[in-house]
Amino acid sequence: MAEVGAFPAPAAGGAAHIPLPTLLSQSLLAFANEFDRDSPAPLALSANVLRVLGEKPVRVADLPRLTGGSPEQSALGWRLKRYVVVEPDPSARRGKVVRLTLPGLKARQRYRQLAGKIEKRWEAQVGKGEIRSLRESLEGLFTKCRGNRLLLPEGLAPPAGVARAGDQVPALGRRDVGAAARERMRGLVAQTEVFVRDPANTLPHYPLWDMNRGFGP
Repeated sequence: MAEVGAFPAPAAGGAAHIPLPTLLSQSLLAFANEFDRDSPAPLALSANVLRVLGEKPVRVADLPRLTGGSPEQSALGWRLKRYVVVEPDPSARRGKVVRLTLPGLKARQRYRQLAGKIEKRWEAQVGKGEIRSLRESLEGLFTKCRGNRLLLPEGLAPPAGVARAGDQVPALGRRDVGAAARERMRGLVAQTEVFVRDPANTLPHYPLWDMNRGFGP
């Protein structure tokens, strides 16, 4: 049993003393909790995979690029089963395509409607000006510059020693990097370069953590 004082004390002094990433995370979590109470498909699915799909087939291999997620987070697992149809790619000898079922189309429509309703609720609860200011501040992250250079990409550049920087790093529990892992790392590097080049149009709409690979988006 943990001793008294083993955990850090709650932050005191109001929001001014809480780091910005923590405040943003709390806002995102509050939005996700409210969304998930009213939607059959959680925000983690609705804002990413369901958002980029429709009635027309999309190559499964294109989902990481379209969603901004890792291959694992874009995978068509059991949670997406009722919302999608997966079929062989008719235009290629290998690979599969995916499209939304009727429940999937309804879930995607629900995502767009519910996101707007939650914003209206927050305006009524907190104040229209406050929510507008929050939205403008978040959108400003994608336009703030130093000279002619966007500032946001500077924070997206990966440090040395990680797979997204191009370093051959074994997965947790492994001593070496196999051929499949090297191919995946090349995909992560290419995806990261796109993030840095055009974050507004390529980052996921809801961030997800790739726990399958251990510690990394």
